[in-house]
Amino acid sequence: QISDPGLGQLEIRWQHLEGVRFHPPERSLDAAAHDSFESHPLEGTVTTVTGAELTGLIRWDADEAFSWEILDGSWRDVTFDVELGQVASIERMDPERGSRRGARVTLRDGRVLELSGSNDLDEQNKGVLVRSAEEGVSGAEPPPWIRVRWPDFRSIRFHH
Repeated sequence: QISDPGLGQLEIRWQHLEGVRFHPPERSLDAAAHDSFESHPLEGTVTTVTGAELTGLIRWDADEAFSWEILDGSWRDVTFDVELGQVASIERMDPERGSRRGARVTLRDGRVLELSGSNDLDEQNKGVLVRSAEEGVSGAEPPPWIRVRWPDFRSIRFHH
C-alpha cells in the first residue's frame, strides 16, 4: 500500500511490483497530514449527456457527500482509493464511442487516472445526487435532491 497526500491510497500486488525508490519527505509527515486534511461537503457542477448543468451539493454514488470520503477504482493491477477532496473532475468514459468502461478522474494536482472496476465508476453507480446550495427562505424546506443516473451522467467539476 502506498499513501499519496495528493491522491489517497493505492495498492499494488506484490507480484506486479517492479521496484520501490525511497526518498525523504519534502516536509514533516505530521505537518503534511494536518495541512492536507479537509472536511467539507462536496459541491460541484454535474453535466448530463444532453448538456444540462446542475450545480450544488453533491452525493456521489448517492452516498458519498464529504471531501474525506473515497472514490474506489482500479487501473490494470493497481487498486486506488482516491479522496474525493483531491478530485477536480470526473468524466464518464463511453464504450459506445470506443472508450473502455469507467471514468477519467482528474486530480487537483493535474494527474489523470482512468479508473474502472468499482460501482463508483460503472453502471452499478446509484447516481449522482445534486441539490441546489442556494439559500431559501428561512424555515422553508430545502430544495429536493435531483438524481442523475449513470447512463445520463457525462461529467462533474468539483468546487473546492
